[in-house]
Amino acid sequence: FEAACQPGAPLEGASLICRQDVKRTSGGTREDGVLNEVHMIEDSTLKDACDALIDGLCLAGCDGMVHIDSSVAFFAALRSPHLKLRNAGSLLSPAQAAYTTRCPQRLVVVFRPCVFIRKHPSIASAALGSLPIGSVVRTSGRWSGMWAELATPNGWVLTDATGVGMLNDVAVTRNTTPVQGQLLVPVDDVNATLPKGVR
Repeated sequence: FEAACQPGAPLEGASLICRQDVKRTSGGTREDGVLNEVHMIEDSTLKDACDALIDGLCLAGCDGMVHIDSSVAFFAALRSPHLKLRNAGSLLSPAQAAYTTRCPQRLVVVFRPCVFIRKHPSIASAALGSLPIGSVVRTSGRWSGMWAELATPNGWVLTDATGVGMLNDVAVTRNTTPVQGQLLVPVDDVNATLPKGVR
């Protein structure tokens, strides 16, 4: 790398920053469907939060970023719209990706005003469109964590945002009990779940 950064070399002027003593995770999704990120670990500290901010600022200063599903990567992308993104998950073949199979089902959007349909099961993936609250869709039966693949239209939707920091944006009701984080629910639950005035 050092040779590639020398004057006249392909990466002239580039720098490699390796931060030591920083808590890391392997990424992906935990068995409970929550993103496997440092800020979701129970013993995270203020130092971990500062490290995450520094990582995000460093990444935002780059020309391009190869990333996994990460709030740090999401922050960097929002801070620097010019940043060229490449999701490492999209480099995996379908056989390598962590998918599970369930029975196809109908889901209804309970998040206001809408949820995004994404090309891949990642909040950093390109948005293909959106589904307004009250929309009913059918899944293909393929899941990746809390992401459901749609039978039609093509794409993926996040069904529960608990693990991606959207708790304050989502508050739907089931049997008068607030259920935070849900974006789509099975149609069977629609009468108990859709916000008041949406049927």
